[in-house]
Amino acid sequence: MTAKIIPFPVQRKPINIEPDPKIKQALEDIKIKQFVEKLTEELTMDILSVLQENVVDVKSDFFIRDIAMVVESIKSLLYRDFGKKYKMQDITDIITNIMVTKQGQKLTNINYDKIKRPVKKENKEKPIEFEPDFTLD
Repeated sequence: MTAKIIPFPVQRKPINIEPDPKIKQALEDIKIKQFVEKLTEELTMDILSVLQENVVDVKSDFFIRDIAMVVESIKSLLYRDFGKKYKMQDITDIITNIMVTKQGQKLTNINYDKIKRPVKKENKEKPIEFEPDFTLD
């Protein structure tokens, strides 16, 4: 008995499938987001640990607001490093300015006056005056 041998097709070329650029970019964005979230979480845990060791009240409402701004700033920094937009970057760009001294040293100027603050409404209501029609005598 003789075996039938099928020759390997020598002239065939492997098919190179190019991935859709939109899918490729979406996967890249997911990887960046995962990296930013993981690194931000690690840094935040380190910051919280150091603050707790130094007896900072990490449960107050003011602390929670302030640490939220720190976390958003870290995310903003990391996304900018990847060339990605993040909402906090707009705030940073509005209130900060980098000045260079004659010696070439860079200094950061933060101008908080550029932040729009809510205007306190003055209570313009007149107090109610009560004049009784009768006397208690």
